[in-house]
Amino acid sequence: MRLLCDQNVARRYIDARIEAPDLRAVTVRDALDPRATDPDIAAYARENEYVVLTADEDFFELSERCGCLYFH
Repeated sequence: MRLLCDQNVARRYIDARIEAPDLRAVTVRDALDPRATDPDIAAYARENEYVVLTADEDFFELSERCGCLYFH
């Protein structure tokens, strides 16, 4: 699985060691312009086969454009 971690994901989650050999995580800041909008993030995720990890409820509306993992 390829995760694109939204700006609201705490660094401690991104840096956590997850024992999954096929897991790759990158941040929006590393992959896109830090000012990228939610639709920009969704489009990038879809085009590059990422699932967005986010706590941003706006992605419920964008989930048709990309995969989304929501945490609260």
